[in-house]
Amino acid sequence: MTRPDRRARAGAADAGGARGTSARPGRRELALVAVTVAIALGVLALAGPVTPGLPLAFWFVACVLGERLWVRLPLGGATLSMAACFNFAATLLLPPGDALLAVALSTVVGERWFMRKPALRVIFNASQSLLSCAAAGAALRALLPARLAPAEALTTFEMLPVLAAALAYAAVNTGSVAAAVAISERVTPWSAWRRLFGSGLNLSVEGASLSLGVLVAVHVAHAGLAATAFALCPLVVAHQAYRMHLARASGERTEEESARAA
Repeated sequence: MTRPDRRARAGAADAGGARGTSARPGRRELALVAVTVAIALGVLALAGPVTPGLPLAFWFVACVLGERLWVRLPLGGATLSMAACFNFAATLLLPPGDALLAVALSTVVGERWFMRKPALRVIFNASQSLLSCAAAGAALRALLPARLAPAEALTTFEMLPVLAAALAYAAVNTGSVAAAVAISERVTPWSAWRRLFGSGLNLSVEGASLSLGVLVAVHVAHAGLAATAFALCPLVVAHQAYRMHLARASGERTEEESARAA
């Protein structure tokens, strides 16, 4: 899950890096947050009833654990977490209202507890996470064969609806991040998207998280909720590898700048 955050100091590219003070948001940023929140609330209202119970609580906790595995990206202090795995799995398995609520609440908890982001950023990121899952769910249901429930698509493995759902999730998630970073950094959305995802590594991490989300959902559909444990090891490995890559890249940029200054 990729998210914008302007609180990072310049050069703090790894998770747990120094956090700076946030600049006061401008009118364009406030407008983006207001529009995103309004759309998210409308989507949540139309998603259907929420059913409190063990599945909702379980996926909320799983998504929070995914939020714990996060890194800070070099442009605009944007962050990327492994929460996309469990967010996407919850979207595939839970009723729409349950999935959207679990994802939104877990984002709030993760961003305030683990990342210490300001309230405005937390609200925006919870809303765009909700919309990413809503887009994925809509694509899944639109392409499912008649009278086939989303969970049944996993047991029979209907590839096209699942792939379309993953692409919809990634498009909304990365697009909203690029828009937010573009506004805060005063660059074009395409430039922000290219600098964040143009190397392909970020997209590979996002794709790996979503692929694991599909595998988790398939395993849960067959073996129960405990099957989510199989995703933790590869998620931790991906998080640590990407964190070390960003730290190394940040160090190389610092050395190049020092050499030019000398």
